[in-house]
Amino acid sequence: MKKITQLAIFMMLAISYSGMAQSSSAGNQKSGGPLAEISEVSGMADPASYKWDQGLVYKVQILASKDQLSEGDTRLKNLGNVYSYKHDGLTKYTWGRTRLPHEAARLQGEMHRKGFKDAFVIHYYNGKRISAEEAKNLRK
Repeated sequence: MKKITQLAIFMMLAISYSGMAQSSSAGNQKSGGPLAEISEVSGMADPASYKWDQGLVYKVQILASKDQLSEGDTRLKNLGNVYSYKHDGLTKYTWGRTRLPHEAARLQGEMHRKGFKDAFVIHYYNGKRISAEEAKNLRK
């Protein structure tokens, strides 16, 4: 338990710092309509706690499953921070997050090289999942 607590504190500091550094580049953005709201996030903590719920954020979805995967699932081994959320009756797993579209494409490529051939970029605005079209309009 102590090791998990220490890891959680370290990750909170790292994500908080990263969020502060990237929030200055987010700029003023228009609101888009959500497709789905995150109903549950697991992993270290809810990303909304770290200003990742503000503005446009890109993540890479790597898996979707009817059943929640165990923490020791071999497919998730050595990936670092994998987050899960419920959407359309499935548990969906994401890896990485950024505010930059070109960085999202790089993260997707990294997941493809690690064997997640179906990995794709998903978009969030103010903590809610939105379509690629809506994300494109927000970048204008």
